[in-house]
Amino acid sequence: MKVSNQLIKEEAQRLFDYRDGMLYWRHAASGQRKDGRAVTRRGAQSERNIYYAKIGGKLFTAHYLVWNWHHGITNNNLRFDDGNPGNFRIENLVEVTAENFALQLRSTKYRCPCCEQRVPQPTVDVIAHAAGLSPLQEAILRAVWSGKGRSVQPETIFSEMYADDPDGGPSASKMYSAFKVALCHLRGKLVGTGVSIENVGYRQGYRLVMKEAGGLNGGLSQQGADHWERGARP
Repeated sequence: MKVSNQLIKEEAQRLFDYRDGMLYWRHAASGQRKDGRAVTRRGAQSERNIYYAKIGGKLFTAHYLVWNWHHGITNNNLRFDDGNPGNFRIENLVEVTAENFALQLRSTKYRCPCCEQRVPQPTVDVIAHAAGLSPLQEAILRAVWSGKGRSVQPETIFSEMYADDPDGGPSASKMYSAFKVALCHLRGKLVGTGVSIENVGYRQGYRLVMKEAGGLNGGLSQQGADHWERGARP
Protein backbone atom coordinates (compact mmCIF):
# COMPACT_ATOMS: atom_id res chain seq x y z
CA MET A 1 0.00 0.00 0.00
CA LYS A 2 1.39 3.41 -0.95
CA VAL A 3 1.33 6.05 1.75
CA SER A 4 -0.67 9.13 0.82
CA ASN A 5 -2.51 11.89 2.65
CA GLN A 6 -0.59 11.27 5.84
CA LEU A 7 1.67 13.39 8.03
CA ILE A 8 4.69 12.48 10.09
CA LYS A 9 3.98 12.54 13.82
CA GLU A 10 5.85 15.78 14.48
CA GLU A 11 3.97 17.65 11.75
CA ALA A 12 0.59 16.32 12.89
CA GLN A 13 1.26 17.43 16.46
CA ARG A 14 2.50 20.81 15.26
CA LEU A 15 -0.76 21.46 13.41
CA PHE A 16 -3.31 19.86 15.73
CA ASP A 17 -4.33 19.25 19.30
CA TYR A 18 -6.12 15.96 20.00
CA ARG A 19 -8.84 16.13 22.64
CA ASP A 20 -11.76 13.81 23.35
CA GLY A 21 -11.43 12.00 20.04
CA MET A 22 -11.31 15.19 17.95
CA LEU A 23 -8.59 17.16 16.20
CA TYR A 24 -8.38 20.92 16.82
CA TRP A 25 -6.21 23.48 15.08
CA ARG A 26 -3.35 24.61 17.31
CA HIS A 27 -3.21 28.04 15.67
CA ALA A 28 -6.19 30.14 14.62
CA ALA A 29 -6.50 31.18 10.97
CA SER A 30 -9.16 32.59 8.67
CA GLY A 31 -11.69 30.11 7.36
CA GLN A 32 -11.54 27.88 10.43
CA ARG A 33 -14.56 26.88 12.50
CA LYS A 34 -15.24 29.03 15.54
CA ASP A 35 -14.83 26.05 17.87
CA GLY A 36 -11.42 25.30 16.37
CA ARG A 37 -12.35 21.85 15.09
CA ALA A 38 -10.19 20.79 12.18
CA VAL A 39 -12.43 17.96 10.94
CA THR A 40 -15.28 18.39 8.47
CA ARG A 41 -17.76 15.81 7.22
CA ARG A 42 -18.12 15.62 3.47
CA GLY A 43 -21.43 14.43 2.08
CA ALA A 44 -23.69 15.31 5.01
CA GLN A 45 -26.68 14.91 2.71
CA SER A 46 -25.36 11.86 0.87
CA GLU A 47 -24.02 8.40 1.60
CA ARG A 48 -20.35 9.34 1.63
CA ASN A 49 -19.84 10.68 5.14
CA ILE A 50 -16.08 11.02 4.82
CA TYR A 51 -14.39 12.97 7.60
CA TYR A 52 -11.37 15.02 6.62
CA ALA A 53 -9.21 18.04 7.37
CA LYS A 54 -8.01 20.43 4.69
CA ILE A 55 -4.31 21.26 4.85
CA GLY A 56 -2.67 23.46 2.25
CA GLY A 57 -5.52 22.90 -0.18
CA LYS A 58 -5.33 19.10 0.15
CA LEU A 59 -7.79 16.80 1.91
CA PHE A 60 -6.52 14.42 4.59
CA THR A 61 -8.79 11.74 6.06
CA ALA A 62 -9.39 12.36 9.75
CA HIS A 63 -8.78 8.86 11.08
CA TYR A 64 -5.36 8.68 9.42
CA LEU A 65 -4.47 12.08 10.87
CA VAL A 66 -5.46 10.87 14.33
CA TRP A 67 -3.27 7.81 13.84
CA ASN A 68 -0.41 9.99 12.58
CA TRP A 69 -0.77 12.26 15.62
CA HIS A 70 -0.29 9.30 17.96
CA HIS A 71 1.92 6.89 16.03
CA GLY A 72 3.20 8.54 12.85
CA ILE A 73 2.76 7.24 9.31
CA THR A 74 1.40 3.73 8.76
CA ASN A 75 1.79 1.51 5.70
CA ASN A 76 -1.28 -0.53 6.63
CA ASN A 77 -5.01 0.00 6.26
CA LEU A 78 -6.95 1.36 9.22
CA ARG A 79 -10.39 0.11 10.18
CA PHE A 80 -12.93 1.35 12.71
CA ASP A 81 -13.28 -1.19 15.50
CA ASP A 82 -16.96 -0.33 16.04
CA GLY A 83 -17.68 0.10 12.32
CA ASN A 84 -18.52 3.79 12.74
CA PRO A 85 -16.44 6.06 10.43
CA GLY A 86 -17.45 9.04 12.56
CA ASN A 87 -15.69 7.60 15.61
CA PHE A 88 -12.01 8.26 14.96
CA ARG A 89 -10.87 8.10 18.56
CA ILE A 90 -7.46 6.49 18.62
CA GLU A 91 -8.75 3.53 20.64
CA ASN A 92 -11.28 2.82 17.86
CA LEU A 93 -8.64 2.61 15.11
CA VAL A 94 -7.07 -0.74 14.27
CA GLU A 95 -4.22 -1.39 11.83
CA VAL A 96 -5.00 -4.10 9.30
CA THR A 97 -2.46 -5.65 6.93
CA ALA A 98 -3.49 -6.28 3.33
CA GLU A 99 -3.73 -10.03 3.96
CA ASN A 100 -5.86 -9.67 7.10
CA PHE A 101 -7.99 -7.07 5.33
CA ALA A 102 -8.68 -9.59 2.57
CA LEU A 103 -9.57 -12.28 5.12
CA GLN A 104 -12.06 -9.94 6.79
CA LEU A 105 -13.66 -8.98 3.50
CA ARG A 106 -14.19 -12.55 2.40
CA SER A 107 -15.87 -13.47 5.69
CA THR A 108 -18.98 -11.38 4.97
CA LYS A 109 -21.54 -11.40 2.16
CA TYR A 110 -22.03 -8.18 0.22
CA ARG A 111 -24.28 -6.97 -2.58
CA CYS A 112 -23.41 -6.84 -6.25
CA PRO A 113 -23.17 -3.16 -7.35
CA CYS A 114 -25.13 -4.06 -10.49
CA CYS A 115 -28.23 -5.98 -9.42
CA GLU A 116 -28.09 -5.86 -5.60
CA GLN A 117 -28.06 -9.66 -5.26
CA ARG A 118 -25.82 -10.96 -2.52
CA VAL A 119 -22.36 -12.08 -3.62
CA PRO A 120 -19.12 -12.36 -1.61
CA GLN A 121 -17.86 -8.88 -2.52
CA PRO A 122 -17.61 -5.66 -0.50
CA THR A 123 -19.59 -2.50 -1.15
CA VAL A 124 -17.94 0.72 -2.21
CA ASP A 125 -18.59 2.18 1.26
CA VAL A 126 -16.87 -0.75 2.98
CA ILE A 127 -13.85 -0.38 0.70
CA ALA A 128 -13.66 3.40 1.14
CA HIS A 129 -13.84 3.26 4.93
CA ALA A 130 -11.68 0.19 5.50
CA ALA A 131 -8.96 1.22 3.04
CA GLY A 132 -8.84 4.78 4.37
CA LEU A 133 -9.50 6.45 1.04
CA SER A 134 -9.23 10.21 0.79
CA PRO A 135 -12.33 12.05 -0.49
CA LEU A 136 -10.71 12.41 -3.92
CA GLN A 137 -9.78 8.73 -4.07
CA GLU A 138 -13.27 7.71 -2.98
CA ALA A 139 -14.82 9.94 -5.65
CA ILE A 140 -12.77 8.15 -8.32
CA LEU A 141 -13.76 4.73 -6.98
CA ARG A 142 -17.44 5.70 -6.88
CA ALA A 143 -17.35 7.00 -10.44
CA VAL A 144 -15.70 3.84 -11.78
CA TRP A 145 -17.93 1.62 -9.61
CA SER A 146 -21.00 3.25 -11.14
CA GLY A 147 -19.95 1.83 -14.51
CA LYS A 148 -20.77 -1.69 -13.21
CA GLY A 149 -17.86 -3.20 -15.09
CA ARG A 150 -18.24 -1.06 -18.20
CA SER A 151 -15.84 1.65 -19.29
CA VAL A 152 -16.17 5.01 -17.51
CA GLN A 153 -14.79 8.04 -19.30
CA PRO A 154 -12.39 10.43 -17.52
CA GLU A 155 -14.89 13.29 -17.88
CA THR A 156 -17.40 11.34 -15.79
CA ILE A 157 -14.75 10.70 -13.15
CA PHE A 158 -13.75 14.38 -13.11
CA SER A 159 -17.38 15.39 -12.54
CA GLU A 160 -17.53 13.14 -9.48
CA MET A 161 -14.15 14.33 -8.21
CA TYR A 162 -15.26 17.97 -8.20
CA ALA A 163 -18.99 17.51 -7.57
CA ASP A 164 -18.76 19.64 -4.42
CA ASP A 165 -16.75 22.42 -6.05
CA PRO A 166 -19.05 25.35 -6.95
CA ASP A 167 -16.59 26.36 -9.69
CA GLY A 168 -16.54 22.89 -11.19
CA GLY A 169 -12.91 22.29 -10.32
CA PRO A 170 -9.62 23.50 -11.82
CA SER A 171 -8.60 23.55 -15.48
CA ALA A 172 -8.80 20.35 -17.52
CA SER A 173 -5.04 19.83 -17.41
CA LYS A 174 -4.92 20.24 -13.62
CA MET A 175 -7.91 17.91 -13.24
CA TYR A 176 -6.13 15.24 -15.23
CA SER A 177 -2.90 15.64 -13.25
CA ALA A 178 -4.78 15.41 -9.93
CA PHE A 179 -6.66 12.37 -11.22
CA LYS A 180 -3.51 10.49 -12.25
CA VAL A 181 -1.85 11.08 -8.87
CA ALA A 182 -4.98 10.13 -6.91
CA LEU A 183 -5.54 7.04 -9.10
CA CYS A 184 -1.99 5.85 -8.45
CA HIS A 185 -2.49 6.14 -4.68
CA LEU A 186 -5.96 4.60 -4.91
CA ARG A 187 -4.66 1.54 -6.72
CA GLY A 188 -2.09 1.06 -3.99
CA LYS A 189 -4.77 1.17 -1.29
CA LEU A 190 -6.99 -1.30 -3.17
CA VAL A 191 -4.34 -4.02 -3.08
CA GLY A 192 -5.76 -7.02 -1.23
CA THR A 193 -9.40 -5.89 -1.40
CA GLY A 194 -10.41 -7.96 -4.43
CA VAL A 195 -11.28 -4.75 -6.27
CA SER A 196 -9.10 -3.02 -8.84
CA ILE A 197 -9.35 -0.34 -11.52
CA GLU A 198 -8.05 -1.13 -14.98
CA ASN A 199 -7.36 0.98 -18.05
CA VAL A 200 -9.70 -0.11 -20.83
CA GLY A 201 -7.46 1.26 -23.57
CA TYR A 202 -6.06 4.47 -24.95
CA ARG A 203 -8.70 7.17 -24.36
CA GLN A 204 -11.31 4.49 -23.67
CA GLY A 205 -11.66 5.07 -19.95
CA TYR A 206 -11.41 2.89 -16.86
CA ARG A 207 -13.41 -0.02 -15.51
CA LEU A 208 -13.94 -1.83 -12.22
CA VAL A 209 -12.65 -5.38 -11.89
CA MET A 210 -13.60 -7.75 -9.07
CA LYS A 211 -11.51 -10.79 -8.28
CA GLU A 212 -10.34 -12.89 -5.35
CA ALA A 213 -9.39 -10.73 -2.40
CA GLY A 214 -5.66 -10.69 -1.82
CA GLY A 215 -5.18 -13.68 -4.08
CA LEU A 216 -6.65 -15.85 -1.31
CA ASN A 217 -9.20 -18.61 -1.71
CA GLY A 218 -12.69 -17.44 -0.92
CA GLY A 219 -12.87 -14.22 -2.90
CA LEU A 220 -15.51 -13.87 -5.60
CA SER A 221 -16.64 -17.37 -6.59
CA GLN A 222 -16.74 -18.33 -10.26
CA GLN A 223 -20.53 -18.32 -10.10
CA GLY A 224 -20.50 -14.89 -8.49
CA ALA A 225 -17.96 -13.62 -11.00
CA ASP A 226 -20.03 -14.90 -13.93
CA HIS A 227 -23.14 -13.33 -12.41
CA TRP A 228 -21.46 -9.96 -11.87
CA GLU A 229 -19.94 -9.92 -15.36
CA ARG A 230 -23.29 -10.77 -16.98
CA GLY A 231 -25.02 -8.04 -15.03
CA ALA A 232 -22.28 -5.54 -15.80
CA ARG A 233 -22.63 -5.86 -19.55
CA PRO A 234 -25.25 -3.84 -21.42
